[in-house]
Amino acid sequence: MVIREIRPEAGQLVFHTDGRSTKSLAISAHPQVELCWYLVGPWLQFRLQGEAKLYGPSDGGEDVAAAWASLSPKMQESFFWGAPRSPKAVTPDGPGPDALPGPAPSFRVGVITVEQVIRLDLQQSPHHRLRYSRQAEGWLEEPLW
Repeated sequence: MVIREIRPEAGQLVFHTDGRSTKSLAISAHPQVELCWYLVGPWLQFRLQGEAKLYGPSDGGEDVAAAWASLSPKMQESFFWGAPRSPKAVTPDGPGPDALPGPAPSFRVGVITVEQVIRLDLQQSPHHRLRYSRQAEGWLEEPLW
Protein backbone atom coordinates (compact mmCIF):
# COMPACT_ATOMS: atom_id res chain seq x y z
CA MET A 1 0.00 0.00 0.00
CA VAL A 2 1.28 3.45 -0.89
CA ILE A 3 0.10 6.32 1.31
CA ARG A 4 -0.79 9.13 -1.10
CA GLU A 5 -1.75 11.80 1.42
CA ILE A 6 -1.48 12.46 5.15
CA ARG A 7 -4.15 14.62 6.77
CA PRO A 8 -2.62 15.40 10.19
CA GLU A 9 -5.48 17.58 11.45
CA ALA A 10 -7.98 14.76 10.81
CA GLY A 11 -5.59 11.94 11.78
CA GLN A 12 -6.11 10.33 8.38
CA LEU A 13 -4.01 8.48 5.82
CA VAL A 14 -5.22 8.30 2.20
CA PHE A 15 -4.39 5.59 -0.33
CA HIS A 16 -5.63 4.45 -3.74
CA THR A 17 -6.54 0.87 -4.60
CA ASP A 18 -8.44 -1.31 -7.04
CA GLY A 19 -11.94 -2.22 -5.84
CA ARG A 20 -11.46 -5.72 -7.26
CA SER A 21 -8.40 -6.46 -5.09
CA THR A 22 -8.38 -8.80 -2.10
CA LYS A 23 -7.33 -5.80 0.02
CA SER A 24 -10.52 -3.94 -0.93
CA LEU A 25 -12.69 -6.98 -0.22
CA ALA A 26 -11.01 -7.48 3.17
CA ILE A 27 -11.42 -3.81 4.15
CA SER A 28 -15.08 -3.85 3.12
CA ALA A 29 -15.69 -6.92 5.30
CA HIS A 30 -13.49 -5.83 8.24
CA PRO A 31 -12.74 -2.09 8.31
CA GLN A 32 -10.55 -2.22 11.43
CA VAL A 33 -6.94 -2.06 10.18
CA GLU A 34 -3.42 -1.88 11.54
CA LEU A 35 -0.39 -0.46 9.75
CA CYS A 36 3.07 -1.25 11.06
CA TRP A 37 6.53 -0.08 10.18
CA TYR A 38 10.01 -0.23 11.61
CA LEU A 39 12.75 2.40 11.26
CA VAL A 40 16.06 0.55 11.27
CA GLY A 41 18.45 3.42 12.16
CA PRO A 42 16.68 4.73 15.27
CA TRP A 43 15.23 1.28 16.20
CA LEU A 44 11.66 2.59 16.31
CA GLN A 45 8.53 0.61 15.59
CA PHE A 46 5.11 2.18 14.98
CA ARG A 47 1.68 0.53 14.95
CA LEU A 48 -1.24 2.62 13.75
CA GLN A 49 -4.71 1.24 14.39
CA GLY A 50 -7.89 2.65 12.96
CA GLU A 51 -10.83 2.27 10.63
CA ALA A 52 -10.62 2.25 6.85
CA LYS A 53 -13.33 3.34 4.43
CA LEU A 54 -13.29 2.98 0.67
CA TYR A 55 -14.86 5.46 -1.72
CA GLY A 56 -15.50 4.83 -5.40
CA PRO A 57 -16.69 6.89 -8.36
CA SER A 58 -20.35 6.53 -7.34
CA ASP A 59 -19.97 7.60 -3.69
CA GLY A 60 -16.74 9.59 -3.35
CA GLY A 61 -17.64 12.77 -5.16
CA GLU A 62 -15.00 15.39 -5.82
CA ASP A 63 -12.36 13.67 -3.65
CA VAL A 64 -12.38 10.59 -5.88
CA ALA A 65 -12.43 12.69 -9.06
CA ALA A 66 -9.48 14.78 -7.81
CA ALA A 67 -7.52 11.67 -6.79
CA TRP A 68 -8.12 10.14 -10.22
CA ALA A 69 -7.02 13.34 -11.97
CA SER A 70 -3.79 13.34 -9.93
CA LEU A 71 -2.73 9.97 -11.40
CA SER A 72 -0.53 9.68 -14.45
CA PRO A 73 -2.16 8.31 -17.64
CA LYS A 74 -0.20 5.06 -17.21
CA MET A 75 -1.47 4.62 -13.65
CA GLN A 76 -5.05 5.37 -14.77
CA GLU A 77 -4.67 2.75 -17.49
CA SER A 78 -3.75 0.09 -14.89
CA PHE A 79 -7.28 0.24 -13.46
CA PHE A 80 -8.59 -1.08 -16.79
CA TRP A 81 -6.33 -4.13 -16.82
CA GLY A 82 -7.56 -7.45 -15.47
CA ALA A 83 -8.42 -7.69 -11.80
CA PRO A 84 -5.36 -7.82 -9.53
CA ARG A 85 -3.87 -11.33 -9.35
CA SER A 86 -6.14 -12.65 -12.11
CA PRO A 87 -4.52 -14.72 -14.87
CA LYS A 88 -3.22 -12.66 -17.78
CA ALA A 89 -5.24 -14.90 -20.09
CA VAL A 90 -8.34 -13.00 -18.87
CA THR A 91 -9.25 -10.09 -21.13
CA PRO A 92 -9.33 -6.74 -19.27
CA ASP A 93 -12.69 -5.10 -18.64
CA GLY A 94 -13.92 -1.85 -20.04
CA PRO A 95 -13.06 0.59 -22.74
CA GLY A 96 -9.93 2.21 -21.25
CA PRO A 97 -9.27 5.58 -19.62
CA ASP A 98 -9.72 7.71 -22.75
CA ALA A 99 -13.31 6.56 -23.21
CA LEU A 100 -14.57 7.60 -19.76
CA PRO A 101 -15.27 11.11 -18.45
CA GLY A 102 -14.09 10.20 -14.93
CA PRO A 103 -12.52 7.52 -12.74
CA ALA A 104 -12.50 3.85 -13.71
CA PRO A 105 -15.33 1.88 -12.09
CA SER A 106 -12.75 -0.13 -10.10
CA PHE A 107 -10.86 2.92 -8.72
CA ARG A 108 -11.12 3.41 -4.96
CA VAL A 109 -9.80 6.02 -2.55
CA GLY A 110 -9.19 4.59 0.89
CA VAL A 111 -9.20 6.74 4.01
CA ILE A 112 -7.83 5.37 7.26
CA THR A 113 -8.83 7.32 10.36
CA VAL A 114 -6.17 6.57 12.96
CA GLU A 115 -7.58 5.95 16.44
CA GLN A 116 -4.45 4.74 18.22
CA VAL A 117 -0.67 4.80 17.71
CA ILE A 118 1.82 2.65 19.59
CA ARG A 119 5.43 3.80 19.45
CA LEU A 120 8.07 1.31 20.56
CA ASP A 121 11.66 2.44 21.10
CA LEU A 122 13.83 -0.67 20.92
CA GLN A 123 17.12 1.08 21.74
CA GLN A 124 16.22 1.47 25.39
CA SER A 125 16.31 -1.36 27.91
CA PRO A 126 13.71 -2.05 28.96
CA HIS A 127 12.01 -0.99 25.73
CA HIS A 128 10.12 2.27 25.91
CA ARG A 129 6.52 1.97 24.68
CA LEU A 130 3.96 4.79 24.41
CA ARG A 131 0.34 4.60 23.36
CA TYR A 132 -1.37 7.63 21.82
CA SER A 133 -5.18 7.40 21.80
CA ARG A 134 -7.47 9.79 19.97
CA GLN A 135 -9.73 11.75 22.32
CA ALA A 136 -12.26 14.49 21.56
CA GLU A 137 -9.82 17.11 22.89
CA GLY A 138 -6.72 15.67 21.20
CA TRP A 139 -4.31 12.77 21.69
CA LEU A 140 -3.82 11.13 25.09
CA GLU A 141 -0.28 9.82 25.70
CA GLU A 142 0.13 6.81 27.99
CA PRO A 143 3.33 4.88 28.83
CA LEU A 144 3.01 1.08 28.54
CA TRP A 145 5.12 -1.95 29.41
